[in-house]
Amino acid sequence: MNDNANTTHPGGAAAAAAPDSDALTAQAALVASLAPVALPAPVAPAAPVAPAAPAGAPGDSVALQKAKKAAKKAKAKVARQAKAAKTSPKVWASTLGGAIAFTFWTIATATFWKNTFSAETLAALIGSTTTIVAAAAAYFKADVLRSGE
Repeated sequence: MNDNANTTHPGGAAAAAAPDSDALTAQAALVASLAPVALPAPVAPAAPVAPAAPAGAPGDSVALQKAKKAAKKAKAKVARQAKAAKTSPKVWASTLGGAIAFTFWTIATATFWKNTFSAETLAALIGSTTTIVAAAAAYFKADVLRSGE
């Protein structure tokens, strides 16, 4: 029945209350066909077996393991320091180009172009010129660390 006390099922209220047995059988068959199928368990690959070291071998020594670990740490520290010391020439060129452009506009507006530009115009000139000069300096500078030249 709907909200108006009218039956909406074609067979009346009794047909709406009693489910169709053929429909229930079809639904049960559908549910049974959708049941998950048990798959065989995956087999893990066999791990290679390393030959056992004889007792008292130098590889067993805790002191040797600690020494190897300390040497590895020292080597990594030296590599990090060497990597940090190698700054690309392109970085230096772009930094220098940007600093030159910024310094030019600072001196120019304080001396011979005094009261010529508004603050907004000056900010745009400094930003764009610094970016262009820095990019050009980096473009024309060879990077020997990465190019092999």
